[in-house]
Amino acid sequence: MTSEGFLHPPESRGKLPLLLLAGLTIGIWLCVQIQQGINTNIGCVTLGALRILSGERMAEGFYHPNTPLSYLIYLPPALLIRFLGIPLYYATFVYTVALTALSTAAAWRCLVVLGIDRNTRLVFIISYLVSGTLLPGHYFGDREHLIMLGLIPLSLVQIAITRGRKPGWTLTGPVVVFGTIAALVKPQFLVVPGLLALHRLAVWRNLRAFVAADSLLIAATTLFYLAIVLVFFQDFITLILPDMLTLYVSLFRDQSSLLGAFILGGIAVTID
Repeated sequence: MTSEGFLHPPESRGKLPLLLLAGLTIGIWLCVQIQQGINTNIGCVTLGALRILSGERMAEGFYHPNTPLSYLIYLPPALLIRFLGIPLYYATFVYTVALTALSTAAAWRCLVVLGIDRNTRLVFIISYLVSGTLLPGHYFGDREHLIMLGLIPLSLVQIAITRGRKPGWTLTGPVVVFGTIAALVKPQFLVVPGLLALHRLAVWRNLRAFVAADSLLIAATTLFYLAIVLVFFQDFITLILPDMLTLYVSLFRDQSSLLGAFILGGIAVTID
């Protein structure tokens, strides 16, 4: 072997051990995770999805300060439970594993579109898999976990379009729709695609940044969801949403008062 070949080994030399290690780690995690107890939040929203399938209203069957999409996003495991008789935990586990696999594949494809070299893509994807499987622990499959699985590919697609790449509709469509749905589970997460849209405006220096294909699809998905809420979840708007606002405003006010007390105390100590 030449000195050049020794100093710059072939690109594929270290890949197989890394992939085997990643595969072994994920395999061990699967065996452990499938035996863990279900998170109560996941059980609550999945049971809510089952009650939606039974025709129950939010204000009567499962009153809770959650958005309708907090339940609707769990309709796939609810369908598995209702029509195939799969236990709740296994249904949510299979659902989350499938979403993790699809999200990882979408992220890989986005990185290819962005022109990221293969080794960097490999490191990113392995890190992404670890963060999406091992790190959530007891919260595997919880709403925040699903939101992450949607937002990461969505962010990569937005960045790719900002850089003038063309992901194609077979990638852009599913990624943007699911990413928007995931963000709408807790609408404050829409700040992520919103900031990326502002970044695009700064880069392009043109208002067409707001009428690019992905931006229009995000807007269309959001409006479609709002229409569903207006038509099928009127009790959420008239009964639950006001209580949610009252709850969160009071929490914010209490936390603000506590923070203000700490600041004033700090000022008093500094003056003394």
